[in-house]
Amino acid sequence: MPAGITFRIIWKNADATTFFQKADTNNISNGRMVLDNPSLNNNPSVPFYAAQVWNPGGIGGVYNNSDITLEYDASLGK
Repeated sequence: MPAGITFRIIWKNADATTFFQKADTNNISNGRMVLDNPSLNNNPSVPFYAAQVWNPGGIGGVYNNSDITLEYDASLGK
């Protein structure tokens, strides 16, 4: 990493505008995790950020070194 590089870091604890969703068999389909949140559902133009957390709650997890893509699925409204 070169000297002087800068980063934009955004962190916010879960509240009315932020949430955490853990991948499990209920929200994974065809290699995709479907986000289910009232602020996002049926709202294809809402801007939002997503980040992977491989160690949620400090109890370990699965590291995914793949890029993530965010897209709205009109058939699901999510």
